[in-house]
Amino acid sequence: MKIWSRFPVFRLIIPFAAGIICCINSISNLKIAIISLAFGIVVAFLFTWKNWATGKYAQRWMAGIPFYFCFWGLGFAFAWFYQTIHFKNHFSEYVTKDKSYFIGELYQPPVTYSKGTKLFTRMLAVKDAGKWRPVRGNLLIYVKDSSHLFACALRDKIVFSGKPQLVQGSHNPNSFDYANYLHSKEIWHQLFTDINQIMVVEENHSFSFYAKATALRDILLLKLKRFLVSEQELGVASALLLGYEDWLDPELEQSYSLAGVLHVLCVSGMHVGLIYGVMAWLLSFMEKKSWLRHFRYFLLILLIWFYALITGFSPSIIRACAMLSFVIAGKWMNKEANVYNLLCCSCLLLFTMDPFLILSAGFQLSFLAVCGIVFLHNLILPLWVPPNKILYRIWELMSISIAAQIATFPLSIFLFHQFPNYFLLGNLAIIPLSTLVMYSGLIFLVTDWIPPVGWLFGTITSWGVAGLNNTVKFLGNLPGSVTTNLYLSGEELLILYLLLIVFFMWLVYKYREIFFFGMLVMIFFMSFKMVQLYRSNEKCELTVFDAGKNNLLTVVTSRKAFIMVSNGVNEQFVKRTAGEYLVANLVKDTIIYHAPDSNLQQFKLNNGVTCVMINGWKKYQIFPSSINSTANSILILSGKIEVDAHSMLQQIKPTQIVISTSCQRKNALKLMAAFKTAGIATHDIAAAGAYQYEIK
Repeated sequence: MKIWSRFPVFRLIIPFAAGIICCINSISNLKIAIISLAFGIVVAFLFTWKNWATGKYAQRWMAGIPFYFCFWGLGFAFAWFYQTIHFKNHFSEYVTKDKSYFIGELYQPPVTYSKGTKLFTRMLAVKDAGKWRPVRGNLLIYVKDSSHLFACALRDKIVFSGKPQLVQGSHNPNSFDYANYLHSKEIWHQLFTDINQIMVVEENHSFSFYAKATALRDILLLKLKRFLVSEQELGVASALLLGYEDWLDPELEQSYSLAGVLHVLCVSGMHVGLIYGVMAWLLSFMEKKSWLRHFRYFLLILLIWFYALITGFSPSIIRACAMLSFVIAGKWMNKEANVYNLLCCSCLLLFTMDPFLILSAGFQLSFLAVCGIVFLHNLILPLWVPPNKILYRIWELMSISIAAQIATFPLSIFLFHQFPNYFLLGNLAIIPLSTLVMYSGLIFLVTDWIPPVGWLFGTITSWGVAGLNNTVKFLGNLPGSVTTNLYLSGEELLILYLLLIVFFMWLVYKYREIFFFGMLVMIFFMSFKMVQLYRSNEKCELTVFDAGKNNLLTVVTSRKAFIMVSNGVNEQFVKRTAGEYLVANLVKDTIIYHAPDSNLQQFKLNNGVTCVMINGWKKYQIFPSSINSTANSILILSGKIEVDAHSMLQQIKPTQIVISTSCQRKNALKLMAAFKTAGIATHDIAAAGAYQYEIK
């Protein structure tokens, strides 16, 4: 009880976060949350009135029960009300089968890509029965405009027409679900439109901090672009200093990931801490006078949040700014607070503003890294006492890196399926260099108008970024730089974190009961891994993936995968489409077969079922008689199908038909209806996702 009493906010954030997760996964409904909140309030009143929790020491644990119910209900309610799709005036309620007219406002700067422009739009009105009705909700608009003639800016109002569609979830097993990602951004619908179906009706002339900060960031980016000639240096500098990642080279970003220092490119707590250190030093003269002292702390909080505004409010920097704001507020009031309570207070504040922040991988990794540094660093640092100050500083940096890596490696493996083996060496070299680049780059951005000073710090920044890139490339190319194809399921992730918590609690408190509980948790973890390994060895499955205009199918047997893809498809496409599925099934060996341009492929599965893939079927085309004997077969149709179902079934009578996404939708729908009438099982990948067949 004495341990828990030191962290009261931590005890409340657990039920609050649980309520958010329950709402996101639709485990309960709003009525249950309201009942839970009312129950907690009533019980708290009874405990206070009857003194049930303030008597003997053994009854004090009951005092927390009503608060847990209240905060679970509050977490659920915050997440439910945050989602505008639950309200009746959501714009999707007015979407008809025909084209509708809408008015919206850009709440983020437009994103330009090769085929057009992506607009994040807050809906304002919809034309219904000849009248404009106010609506709410967010819409993602893809404007087809390869020439990039359409021009708009943040907070501009646009009018457009079209039929918004629900964002479809992932069609491939174990792959990244883009729909869930957009849901976390409060986006449920998307719209594809042409440049002639959209126009700006009102440019933004009102004052907006976000718009002004975005404009300032663009000015600072132009300063970097004028001085840094190399595209790779420009991409890293813009990401490191301003959190702008659109100029990052993908291959260079992969090198940072392999070296285990990708966090350097994500503006986070380290960057905010450096900014705070500089600002606190520059404003230290204000500490001498009492009337200036209050203004100093107010200005410090304002400046770090302004920096967060310029960098686009990434989840990691929001967490860092929130926590640092509590630290500054504590110093402002001459009070020192427990760092764990500060961390939990910042999370509680952020969850009330954006409950879906709990799903952000950047926020999760940043939060865990801070927890690891705060708790584990003090345990690791005393393990070795260096003989001099230089070695002490090096060991201190290494111990911080180790602490952060211990806290984040389970989640990193769960998300990215890899582990950087040289993370210690990488952080030892990269962190001092990145700190130099941060300070020199910020001075350059402020003093570039003074030619000698701007040139000096611009050159230092350029050399520093070049050194960063060369060091990262060297580490990434070392043999064994990264261990790949690691997999943890959601259950294993939770058990592994529980095991880590129990282990370090045992190291601190030395309770024998904690040790025995840790052994039990380890047995559970090993049991999960054994069951997963057994299932993977026994698995035998055919999967036809949603591969767009291409074809991709796999046959996984005892952790070996045969992969057949369209001719000309590279390994990156295979990894992007089926990589997560192969890693989840612990596949060790893969054979990639590029199907020739001929439109008939035929092979037998282990259970005797024949798999026939036809890529394009022209009118009056006759296939070899060998497919006539395939009574027990799976037929996969792809490409342009010109024959009707009746003519098709005269040549082959399959037990299962799979229609690929590369088929034209009109033909696919006609074939689906005809096959169902004929009593043949049909699977449409475009509608139902990847086809999976267990080979028994």
